[in-house]
Amino acid sequence: HENGDVAMSVVNVLVELLDPLLLREDEEKAGEEEGKELSAEVRRRNVGLLARTFVDGGGLELLVSNIGRLEENVEAEAKGIEDILTLMEALLDLDRAGVLQQTSDNGDEEENKSVSVVALLCKQ
Repeated sequence: HENGDVAMSVVNVLVELLDPLLLREDEEKAGEEEGKELSAEVRRRNVGLLARTFVDGGGLELLVSNIGRLEENVEAEAKGIEDILTLMEALLDLDRAGVLQQTSDNGDEEENKSVSVVALLCKQ
């Protein structure tokens, strides 16, 4: 987005939604709460869908381009750089945990093909 504040707000929300620690907490609490709104498996699938859609939609390229336009010596922009790097780390963790590959139920080979966040980041 042209307005850096809006772009950084979106990144901040994505950091919260794609935090791999949320999945670990869900796995730990899975047996504790019977009537949980979303099961750990459903949450894992939803996080995977969001992450894969973000990656497939060119989100990594946008993150890299935003880092390039931010100034590290400006406090608000330094926070934006930190959030972008945190989001990239979260995507790498989700990729390593196999969450990005577990997003399709229909068995479609094309839809299930592996997305490598590392490979996409190296292209940048």
